[in-house]
Amino acid sequence: MTDKHSLSTADFGQALGRSRTLRARIVLCLLLIAVYLVLEWFSFLQDFSGLPVSPWNPGLGVVFAFILARGWFYGGVLFVGILLAELVLLGTTASGYAVVLVAAISSCIYTAAAYVVRIAIKDDLEFDHVKSVAALIVGGAGGAMFTALILYNLFIGWETAHGQILLQMFIGDAAGIAVMTPLTLRLLRVNFSDVFPLQKYDRLLEVPLHVFAHCVALFMVTWDGFGDFYVLVVPIVVTAARFGYDGACVAVAGVQFGLGAILHALGADANVFFEFQSSLLALTIAGLLVGAEVNARMRSERLVKEAEARLQDMKDEATQAGRLALVESMASSLAHEINQPMTAARALLRTSQVLMSGQKLDLPRAEKNVETAILQIDHAANVLRRMREFLKRRRLSLSWVSTRELLNEALILSRTATSNPVTIEADPGADDVTLAVDRIQIQQVFLNLIRNAVESIESDPSIRGRVIISARRDSTPERVEFSVLDNGPGIDPERHKHVFEPMRSSKDEGLGLGLAICLTIIEAHGGKIWLHSGQAGSTEFRFWIPVDRTEGR
Repeated sequence: MTDKHSLSTADFGQALGRSRTLRARIVLCLLLIAVYLVLEWFSFLQDFSGLPVSPWNPGLGVVFAFILARGWFYGGVLFVGILLAELVLLGTTASGYAVVLVAAISSCIYTAAAYVVRIAIKDDLEFDHVKSVAALIVGGAGGAMFTALILYNLFIGWETAHGQILLQMFIGDAAGIAVMTPLTLRLLRVNFSDVFPLQKYDRLLEVPLHVFAHCVALFMVTWDGFGDFYVLVVPIVVTAARFGYDGACVAVAGVQFGLGAILHALGADANVFFEFQSSLLALTIAGLLVGAEVNARMRSERLVKEAEARLQDMKDEATQAGRLALVESMASSLAHEINQPMTAARALLRTSQVLMSGQKLDLPRAEKNVETAILQIDHAANVLRRMREFLKRRRLSLSWVSTRELLNEALILSRTATSNPVTIEADPGADDVTLAVDRIQIQQVFLNLIRNAVESIESDPSIRGRVIISARRDSTPERVEFSVLDNGPGIDPERHKHVFEPMRSSKDEGLGLGLAICLTIIEAHGGKIWLHSGQAGSTEFRFWIPVDRTEGR
């Protein structure tokens, strides 16, 4: 029972919605017929052999726009409009049968022409593209010519010499479509508030000037007889150039209505109307094409700005992603760099605990382990402090240190990261050169390289490991070249080109950041680091730092 009641309620709601839609359409059709009749009354000029001959047919243009935008149903509105205009408003001399025939032929041809135009423009109802305007003009003119030819042949005949009437019928309908259809289509736009040329307040201030210019041009054309019609070209083209297609639609419609009112007031005959309408049709087409081209440029500019805005958004997103990646990389780097000294300090302290808790105390060895552990902890603290200073100042913290000191400090720090079979030696070379370096960061480079060498050696228990760190001065260019050489199993040749790339670790638990950090540090010092040899038994990394940093000390 409830389901049936719900279903009936839903059906009632749908029926009510359809009823409201139907009533709204009927009201719109009645209003459209009323508009058609008013425009026919305004533009009607003469009746010839039962055919209405108007200088221009604005009512046809309005209904033609509805057929284009809303479908064939409004072809029936055109039929009713023509029928009522002929029988009630214009007082035609033709019979009722002839009037019905005229209305049927005209409405069918223009409905078909509207569908041809829609196919040509692929349902692009903006009609502010040059292609769309051209299709509208050609389609409307084709419909007007076809209608004029059929009606002329049926009601006048080709034997008579009234070819001008045929041309007037064609010009009247073509002008009505060219002037009123574009304007009506623009007014029918769903997003009328988005008509961008008229929404620019700086240009809205120009509207009174454009209206005044059109009035002056109309006055010049009709004053003291009928002067040069092409005076109207300038204000129409200028308006189209400033306000685009919408301005062109309003301008040509305004000129058409103004000129029609003036000619009616002056009592101009059919020949004068025909002469002006022929010229105005050409001017209308020119104005619409100029407006469409301006809209195309405005559209291009808008698309360029939107593309630039999207590109800027993408750049901002990339920058943000880069910052996040930098933070992530720094966090990973800190974890990687601090893990080594903290692991060594923990191992040393654990060993010291064992030494002090056993039956046979070994206080000297425990004390040495504690001292070394403190040194490792201090190193971890220095890494954190240097990173904080780098983030604040984005530059190295340079100090003067000799190559011998660098090697000795690296030797002390790295020995805690080795197992008993691995021997680490230092060869400071003959020359003891003083360099301006960030001591903590250079120590970090040594620790990373030595740690990698030790872990490589430990992967093969059969090797009695040995690591040698050395320094030598080179004069081409003036620099100090450091080396970390080990007798481990070597590096896979396929990895030689990628050893300094991040996230390419050969270790199961490695992050692949150690050598990438070394590369960053050495390049920040103006130097270079590279894999000199990856062969088993003689794996060697080298890096150099320029001596010219010490000049002028």
